[in-house]
Amino acid sequence: MLNILIQLLNDNHLYLNKELRRIPDSSCSNVTIEVLDFDLIKDTFYRNLGLPENVKFKSADALKIIPAQNKIIFIEMKKFDKSLGLKIDEFIKERIECFQNKIIDSVLILLGICGLYKINNDFYKYFYNTSELTIKSVFLSNISSKDYVTANIASLPSYKISITKRIDENISFFTCETFQSAIRNNTI
Repeated sequence: MLNILIQLLNDNHLYLNKELRRIPDSSCSNVTIEVLDFDLIKDTFYRNLGLPENVKFKSADALKIIPAQNKIIFIEMKKFDKSLGLKIDEFIKERIECFQNKIIDSVLILLGICGLYKINNDFYKYFYNTSELTIKSVFLSNISSKDYVTANIASLPSYKISITKRIDENISFFTCETFQSAIRNNTI
């Protein structure tokens, strides 16, 4: 069923894919996984609607559609800069809190695209069936694996999206390398 979504995006010049490292302001300079530039998709969609800049929703940076796993992944990326004085756990906590609303807005944008371009109605039955389609949200950063372990990230509070049961409620954190490995190994 996700192939119908991919076809819809292709047919309407919204399948704007590139390597994750090529997404503007990517924090993952070595990740070659193909994703969709969701910010660019959003901008193109809004331009097609004729909406002004000041009414734009926030959105995830990228989108990964995995038809074989019936999975959609919204991806947010931020570079960690030690010189700013934040500890790693503070940085992740702050960025994930900002990401929560972007996830909801991103789902609304995606559904808006589906509605405007008249996706097959069967897609909606699939989309809303949580046993058929998984929607995940992932936060990525350039934090090294060593820093990740020493920061004791596992002790951070769990971040959940409680506004809807449609989206997997846990926001996952990955280093760039662990994300690429999880995608390649189908373990995400």
